[in-house]
Amino acid sequence: MPALLPLLFAFLALALADEGLRSNEEQLWVMPLLAVLPHLIGWRVRAAMVLGRFRRATLLLKLLTWLPTAGHACCVLLLGYSAALERWMDRPIGLAWWPDLWLMVAIAPWLVLELLTIDARARLQYRMFDHRAREHVARQRRWQLRSLLGLLAPLTAFLTVSTLVGLNEELRVRIEHVGLYASAYGAALVIGFAALLPWLLTQAWDTRAIPPGPLRDIFDTVAKHADFRARAVYAWNTEGSMANAAIVGLGSRLRVVLFSDALLNQLNGQELAAVYAHEIAHAKRGHVLLFGLWALAAFLGGDLLGQHFFADDPWLQSGCVLGALGVWFLFFGWLSRRCELEADLFSMRLIGTHEPIISALERVGGRLRDVAGWRHFSIAQRVAFLESVNADPEVGERLERTLRRFFATGLLLALLTGGLFLARDASRLPNELVMSDLIVGSYRSAAERVDSGPEADALHRELVRVARTLPEDRLSAAAIEQLALERAQAGAVLGDVQTLLLLGALRGDDQLRTLAFWLSDPSVEPAEPYRARWSALVR
Repeated sequence: MPALLPLLFAFLALALADEGLRSNEEQLWVMPLLAVLPHLIGWRVRAAMVLGRFRRATLLLKLLTWLPTAGHACCVLLLGYSAALERWMDRPIGLAWWPDLWLMVAIAPWLVLELLTIDARARLQYRMFDHRAREHVARQRRWQLRSLLGLLAPLTAFLTVSTLVGLNEELRVRIEHVGLYASAYGAALVIGFAALLPWLLTQAWDTRAIPPGPLRDIFDTVAKHADFRARAVYAWNTEGSMANAAIVGLGSRLRVVLFSDALLNQLNGQELAAVYAHEIAHAKRGHVLLFGLWALAAFLGGDLLGQHFFADDPWLQSGCVLGALGVWFLFFGWLSRRCELEADLFSMRLIGTHEPIISALERVGGRLRDVAGWRHFSIAQRVAFLESVNADPEVGERLERTLRRFFATGLLLALLTGGLFLARDASRLPNELVMSDLIVGSYRSAAERVDSGPEADALHRELVRVARTLPEDRLSAAAIEQLALERAQAGAVLGDVQTLLLLGALRGDDQLRTLAFWLSDPSVEPAEPYRARWSALVR
């Protein structure tokens, strides 16, 4: 199943390109040559397996897994794809730009290589002239493609909504530049995403509702006993690639339950009931909310610390946020492992014995029972925990008390940092509203805001003072520059001319900001068209 991490690295490559770590020489003709690499590496993997060189085959498989990410970085940073993208979009590539569907074009090299890699991996172990093997390869390819679609569907939905919102310039600017508006928009996106995710995944993945019958009766009995409701229970076809179950969505009317085909085929009725009880525990005990509270506290806390201690250094501010999220990332693994134990404990109590959940864990773990993961203890450790709880219930109660304390602490920290965050944004609201008015060209509205109260600072008052002299609202940057040139030629005060140019820069022409500095500092170099128009005045 395609992972989220390679996609995040694809976005990281775009961020590095935005910081200037790239070549601007367009060599797009090289990009099609990268397209042959997935099948070439796949052929070498098969050859290594045939010759018994399994270590080499394993290394080549890892290379194949990360090829889309590496190939995308090569295109963006070395082959000039980022420069070509900026030329096509007629704007910078920066991720700070309002997100829209152009972002899908920006990650196109990664997506194309990912699709080719999926095909190459599907073909690895089967001879294509064998009709049955050909059908198997087709099924594996289809499963991997639908898994990729499950990853891209939420991203595409977000970008579609963002693109539509961005069509309204005033709404987009308010969200970009007014902190409280941005927080409200972000909260609406999260709620909408949570509501839409179950439908998106069940449509993108190969799922079907489990029909009435003995299996459905088992699940209905467990749910009734646990006082748990979901919209539907689905069988999830993974072509036997994954033994997993999950509950997706918030609230009984939206959430769905997924059981993979491998899990349904491996486990008997009692074991499936125990696994379902385990998944119900995650919902009943609020584990997703627990993770979210700590993530929110880390993000907001890092942002508040960065703003407080490094107000003039955006790099250090970003470093604070990333550092806080890094600490949370490490803590998340520790917390997740204990939440899994609590879910096992809930299953044991609901079913009435620890044997079904232990049996299910042993079947799924197989020969990897002693291997622990970032989010899960090993099967051996989980079995030992359940056996110790069976012998001494206090062990389980101690774990539950610990997690309740972490939930309360996470809730307190989230409320505290959230309150401080909103209070900070509320204190900035008057200036941010004035600035957003100036950016969209609503100069009369900006003047009314400044006149209605003393909250606006000196910079915003100065911008509004000059904006009052403009003949009308919604002037373009070019019209403001022409007006500034005429006033400069008529002998206007230099400060007023520079402020006019800054207003023009707010309307979307960053070169006017450079021009404003050039009027008082000849060492600054604006672009040639601006130098030609203004050089006589500067001299």
